[in-house]
Amino acid sequence: MLLIAFALFRPAYFMERISPSYVKIEPYNLVSELQHAHSTRDLKMKVSGLSDIGEPVTFYVHLPIQGESGEQRLSNMGLTLIDNDGSMIIDDVAFDSPAAAMGLDWDQTILSVEMPVEGALAKEWLYIPALLMLWGIALIQIRRRRAMIIKLAMD
Repeated sequence: MLLIAFALFRPAYFMERISPSYVKIEPYNLVSELQHAHSTRDLKMKVSGLSDIGEPVTFYVHLPIQGESGEQRLSNMGLTLIDNDGSMIIDDVAFDSPAAAMGLDWDQTILSVEMPVEGALAKEWLYIPALLMLWGIALIQIRRRRAMIIKLAMD
């Protein structure tokens, strides 16, 4: 019953293992991968840098994918990136852009990027096997109750 409850309330936990909705890419491949992205979902990035008071901070951001080419999509996010020996560093963030709204700033390092996958199964599909298991347990309990009633009636 605990497994069924977990599947009904947190279906994404199981569905991400069956059909992942995001795939990790290397940050230096960001522009070329943005070129081939067909999804309207957000891009996930893990970023490391310094906070406003100078302390190291690592955080995640979600940026919308809009535009035709990889460079245009990156520009629509409000980012200018530079490659520093294989690591991507944010060189500039456009004023009033989605990247600025997410708290990105210059001289932050992009640690990882997750691109949305087209054709990933919806997490709601997991409700079907969970409800079938619940129905099976209910049938077992109904049979058990009937057997108990028959046994009590014979005594």
